[in-house]
Amino acid sequence: MNIKELVPVISILLSIRIAEYAMKKYKEQKDVEVTKKQKSRKQTKKYIITAPSILKVGLPCGIFFGCTTIAFILSQIFKWEFVQQIENCYFMLICLLVSIGFTVLGIVLTLYGYIWKIEYDTQEIIYRSALGITRKYRIEDITRCVGKRRNQYRFYQGEKKIFQYEMDAEGDVYDLLIILKKRGIDEEELIPSTKEHCIVEPMIIRKILPIIGFCIYTFFTIVLFLTRDGKIWMYLLLGVIDLLLLYYSGVYWYDQLEVQDKLYKKDFLKKMRTVEFKEITKVEQHKSIIEKEYIIIYVKGEKPIKIDRYNENVEVLLMRLKDEKISVM
Repeated sequence: MNIKELVPVISILLSIRIAEYAMKKYKEQKDVEVTKKQKSRKQTKKYIITAPSILKVGLPCGIFFGCTTIAFILSQIFKWEFVQQIENCYFMLICLLVSIGFTVLGIVLTLYGYIWKIEYDTQEIIYRSALGITRKYRIEDITRCVGKRRNQYRFYQGEKKIFQYEMDAEGDVYDLLIILKKRGIDEEELIPSTKEHCIVEPMIIRKILPIIGFCIYTFFTIVLFLTRDGKIWMYLLLGVIDLLLLYYSGVYWYDQLEVQDKLYKKDFLKKMRTVEFKEITKVEQHKSIIEKEYIIIYVKGEKPIKIDRYNENVEVLLMRLKDEKISVM
């Protein structure tokens, strides 16, 4: 083998050795980096809280209503043959506003579902809003943690609320509370829920439903009025339903029993009652004809107090009555 043939062979062998050496060094470096990352993760574990996955359905809903709105506008402009033309401008405006409203709602839900996020560890919190705006806080910035019936948590720096999240969020929703507790920050109750002090009232969904119904029936009443298609009996019927829904909205919003050293009962359009525990003769659990369950507190010489069995903090109230040696039948 002459020198001309030997040079290429040597070059190839050297290239192979250099490549092997480079790969070895690269692998060693990667192993070091992986080890460092693993140690880092052990020292400061990362936690993530994201919005409920159900909110992501806002994307198809928003697209559907958005496309429907565009199709509706085009059908009226170009007078499509198979789409009824609406001549009443008020009715058309109402239809557009409703459709646009649902589109905006879908977009808002989508933003929360896909963008909203909280990342944190034992040192730092990174909060990203539904608009993608990112803010960073140190753990020591949080001076208060306020819970609302263990369904929502709000975090404060002094008197300023810096962020909050719901308990139906997904991810590490409890770990932040544990980290704060180790730093001496205990959860405060926004609405009292202890035997010494609690508030018994309807769940929020019970309060909202009559208001939603009132808004819907009011909307249909306005539509009938603007289109002039309604009859007198229709207006009377919708008016009566609206008044009933408005009344029950007040009933559910004002229905409240506060338990402290005494019972303080608030009702819609009624004066607040004060009842001492020694005035209570007995407590019964009652079921109505339509299978609705109540707790009835009988008071000596006065009208009984009736409470929905599934109100917030009913179980706490029953425990307090038991502590007061009042039997529940």
